[in-house]
Amino acid sequence: MKAWSVMDYGAECGYIVFAETRGKARAAAMGCAGLDCSEWNDVEVRRIPKLDGKRNAPCVLDWEKDGRIYYEAGWYPIDGAPSCDCCGLFEYDEFPESRVTETDDGFMCAACIAHEAREAE
Repeated sequence: MKAWSVMDYGAECGYIVFAETRGKARAAAMGCAGLDCSEWNDVEVRRIPKLDGKRNAPCVLDWEKDGRIYYEAGWYPIDGAPSCDCCGLFEYDEFPESRVTETDDGFMCAACIAHEAREAE
Protein backbone atom coordinates (compact mmCIF):
# COMPACT_ATOMS: atom_id res chain seq x y z
CA MET A 1 0.00 0.00 0.00
CA LYS A 2 1.16 3.52 -0.78
CA ALA A 3 1.29 6.12 1.99
CA TRP A 4 -0.32 9.55 1.49
CA SER A 5 -0.48 12.77 3.50
CA VAL A 6 -4.00 14.21 3.30
CA MET A 7 -4.84 17.66 4.71
CA ASP A 8 -6.67 20.90 4.05
CA TYR A 9 -4.67 23.24 1.77
CA GLY A 10 -2.43 25.38 3.92
CA ALA A 11 -2.98 23.31 7.07
CA GLU A 12 -0.15 21.97 9.18
CA CYS A 13 -1.80 18.70 10.12
CA GLY A 14 -4.08 16.11 8.62
CA TYR A 15 -4.09 12.35 8.19
CA ILE A 16 -1.79 9.66 6.93
CA VAL A 17 -3.75 7.38 4.63
CA PHE A 18 -2.77 4.10 3.02
CA ALA A 19 -4.38 3.62 -0.36
CA GLU A 20 -3.51 2.53 -3.90
CA THR A 21 -4.25 5.88 -5.56
CA ARG A 22 -4.36 9.59 -4.71
CA GLY A 23 -8.12 9.71 -5.30
CA LYS A 24 -8.82 6.78 -2.99
CA ALA A 25 -6.68 8.38 -0.27
CA ARG A 26 -8.57 11.67 -0.65
CA ALA A 27 -11.96 9.94 -0.53
CA ALA A 28 -11.03 7.97 2.60
CA ALA A 29 -9.78 11.04 4.47
CA MET A 30 -12.73 13.25 3.52
CA GLY A 31 -14.92 11.01 5.66
CA CYS A 32 -12.86 11.91 8.75
CA ALA A 33 -13.96 14.59 11.20
CA GLY A 34 -10.57 16.35 11.36
CA LEU A 35 -10.69 17.89 7.89
CA ASP A 36 -12.45 21.24 7.61
CA CYS A 37 -12.83 21.18 3.84
CA SER A 38 -16.12 20.49 2.18
CA GLU A 39 -14.89 20.55 -1.40
CA TRP A 40 -12.88 17.84 -3.15
CA ASN A 41 -10.46 20.50 -4.47
CA ASP A 42 -9.76 21.87 -0.96
CA VAL A 43 -7.86 18.71 0.01
CA GLU A 44 -4.11 18.44 -0.53
CA VAL A 45 -2.79 14.91 -1.09
CA ARG A 46 0.93 14.14 -1.19
CA ARG A 47 2.92 10.91 -1.29
CA ILE A 48 5.04 9.76 1.65
CA PRO A 49 7.16 7.09 -0.05
CA LYS A 50 9.28 6.32 3.02
CA LEU A 51 6.17 4.88 4.73
CA ASP A 52 5.07 2.66 1.84
CA GLY A 53 4.35 -0.88 2.95
CA LYS A 54 3.70 -0.07 6.63
CA ARG A 55 0.11 -1.25 6.08
CA ASN A 56 -1.19 -3.93 3.72
CA ALA A 57 -4.78 -2.73 3.53
CA PRO A 58 -6.35 0.68 2.84
CA CYS A 59 -6.83 2.69 6.03
CA VAL A 60 -6.71 6.13 7.63
CA LEU A 61 -4.29 6.12 10.55
CA ASP A 62 -5.40 7.27 13.98
CA TRP A 63 -3.05 9.36 16.15
CA GLU A 64 -3.91 7.38 19.28
CA LYS A 65 -3.23 3.96 17.81
CA ASP A 66 -0.64 4.71 15.13
CA GLY A 67 1.32 7.61 16.60
CA ARG A 68 4.68 6.05 15.80
CA ILE A 69 3.98 6.11 12.07
CA TYR A 70 3.03 9.80 12.29
CA TYR A 71 6.35 10.43 14.07
CA GLU A 72 8.23 8.55 11.34
CA ALA A 73 6.62 10.90 8.83
CA GLY A 74 7.87 13.88 10.87
CA TRP A 75 4.48 14.88 12.30
CA TYR A 76 4.44 15.83 15.95
CA PRO A 77 1.81 17.26 18.30
CA ILE A 78 1.96 20.76 19.77
CA ASP A 79 5.39 21.79 21.07
CA GLY A 80 5.94 21.15 24.75
CA ALA A 81 3.78 18.03 25.03
CA PRO A 82 5.63 15.47 27.18
CA SER A 83 6.58 12.22 25.48
CA CYS A 84 7.60 8.72 26.52
CA ASP A 85 11.38 8.23 26.40
CA CYS A 86 10.91 4.57 25.39
CA CYS A 87 8.34 4.57 22.60
CA GLY A 88 7.97 8.28 21.77
CA LEU A 89 4.22 8.46 22.49
CA PHE A 90 3.14 12.03 23.23
CA GLU A 91 0.71 12.81 26.04
CA TYR A 92 -2.73 14.08 25.05
CA ASP A 93 -5.24 15.40 27.59
CA GLU A 94 -8.08 13.75 25.65
CA PHE A 95 -6.55 10.27 25.98
CA PRO A 96 -5.83 9.18 29.57
CA GLU A 97 -4.03 6.06 28.33
CA SER A 98 -1.33 8.32 26.87
CA ARG A 99 -0.35 9.80 30.26
CA VAL A 100 3.41 10.12 30.60
CA THR A 101 4.86 9.73 34.09
CA GLU A 102 8.34 10.59 35.33
CA THR A 103 10.10 7.46 36.62
CA ASP A 104 13.67 6.63 37.68
CA ASP A 105 14.31 5.61 34.05
CA GLY A 106 12.92 8.85 32.59
CA PHE A 107 9.48 9.75 31.26
CA MET A 108 7.37 6.69 30.41
CA CYS A 109 3.81 6.02 29.25
CA ALA A 110 1.60 3.46 31.01
CA ALA A 111 2.20 0.79 28.35
CA CYS A 112 6.00 1.05 28.66
CA ILE A 113 5.82 1.02 32.45
CA ALA A 114 3.75 -2.19 32.29
CA HIS A 115 6.19 -3.71 29.77
CA GLU A 116 9.17 -2.90 32.02
CA ALA A 117 7.36 -4.47 35.01
CA ARG A 118 6.69 -7.69 33.02
CA GLU A 119 10.34 -7.90 31.95
CA ALA A 120 11.52 -7.42 35.55
CA GLU A 121 9.54 -10.46 36.73
